[in-house]
Amino acid sequence: MNFAKAAIDLNRYSPVRSSLRNHTQHQFSTLRNNGYILYAIVLTQNLDPANVLMVGDGLHDMLAGNGAGAVTCLLKHDWNANALDQADFIIDTLKEVEDIVMEHSQ
Repeated sequence: MNFAKAAIDLNRYSPVRSSLRNHTQHQFSTLRNNGYILYAIVLTQNLDPANVLMVGDGLHDMLAGNGAGAVTCLLKHDWNANALDQADFIIDTLKEVEDIVMEHSQ
């Protein structure tokens, strides 16, 4: 792993929002959960998915990361135990993301 030091919010990334504007909520959820959206972003940024850290707090985030071939990081809560086995990293605070990225970057 060699993480780049950049972040993209899938919910606010303009190319994703504009290309999915005509999709229903169900279609959007399916595309997001299977990793299509994240993988499309990875390709447009010329990144290796294995060097992308998908950080999220739910099962859908971990499924998206796994589907795109990214490394996954789950922000643990009382309600998301169903995602624990899908995550490469499990953290208690977002501060820990910085530590993971710094540990795995050049």
